[in-house]
Amino acid sequence: MATVRPIERQKRRYDELRRMEMEWGGLSRVDGSAKFCFGKTRCVTSVSGPIEVRLNAELPSKATLEVSMRSLAGVAATAEKRYSRDIRDILEQVLILSHHPRTLVQVVIQATSATATPQWNKREDLVATESRGMSPALLAASINATSLALLNAASVPLRGILCAAAVGKIPQGMATRADGGPLALDPEEGEYEEGYVICAMLYGATETPEVIWVQSEGLHNEDEYTQALELAEKGANDVFAFLKKEIGDVLSGGKTGADSTKMEIS
Repeated sequence: MATVRPIERQKRRYDELRRMEMEWGGLSRVDGSAKFCFGKTRCVTSVSGPIEVRLNAELPSKATLEVSMRSLAGVAATAEKRYSRDIRDILEQVLILSHHPRTLVQVVIQATSATATPQWNKREDLVATESRGMSPALLAASINATSLALLNAASVPLRGILCAAAVGKIPQGMATRADGGPLALDPEEGEYEEGYVICAMLYGATETPEVIWVQSEGLHNEDEYTQALELAEKGANDVFAFLKKEIGDVLSGGKTGADSTKMEIS
């Protein structure tokens, strides 16, 4: 029986990202902002700070970090709150907050594409867990947009550039290329339902990229997890190569900060 696959997946290999886009700056009344997209999975991040902090949130030895993620509907449900905590935990490892004690660094992430994943949510045995309801690809895009916004703000020192990518386990009947097995880099909304890995890597802090955060679900053996993580790391490397080139063009004067930049990964 012939394998049925989504049209977009047929156009790229199991280890290829969708087309990436970024836009640096553009929002007013914030210190930095950026947009990042994997295909139709899009989000915008703004950064404000260091700014004045409420007395009850003040920390004497470092800046207070506040991260808020909003869905396209504008309502922060359980999934958005979970994602906000995840990204805050990641940023705590990247930002050097001790340089600005008794201040506030505020990060706001706005999803600008639909966040629900119907096929992912339809599994009755998985719906109850709080991490459901938003796609891993959106979390990866949010991390990348946040990294760009922090670079654009240039107000809080960073240990390096943060990049992320997601890998999904494709269900039967929607398999990718034979050499990729059931795993696929940067799955689209509704393309998978079995499991995922999201990997965030830091570039610049050490001679080799550093894996600083991994989240996974639904991968039931060590080999499958290892393969998915290697594929996610490859995706993060591709994101870094894209950002390095595009940011270099902006800084060299080839593009303005508000230019939208696009690149096909091949």
